[in-house]
Amino acid sequence: MYSIFERIKKKFKIKSNLQLLIILSVFSITGGLSLKFTTPILDFIGLSSFNSSDVLWENLLYFILRLIVLFPVYQLLLIVVGSLFFQHQFFKEFVKNTLCKMKIISETGK
Repeated sequence: MYSIFERIKKKFKIKSNLQLLIILSVFSITGGLSLKFTTPILDFIGLSSFNSSDVLWENLLYFILRLIVLFPVYQLLLIVVGSLFFQHQFFKEFVKNTLCKMKIISETGK
């Protein structure tokens, strides 16, 4: 019987437990970094403050805009951080597959 880690290794064609540990670490680091980078990006482009008297509407709009900015930042950071950990090829393919599944790029764009 396969453990969950063995199934993950097989599904993503990961060769060793060390590579799996590195990949899981990259996902963890990237998640935190993308959240840290999103707020300054929104501040820089002027989307962090609204002149609305309705606080709920303002927070909802900010949340939606943050998610829109967060997605490309996360995808870019996955490749950058993955490259720093010598896993560029894995994360390049992972990002391409994600974008293809979301129909942002076509399968021929692989």
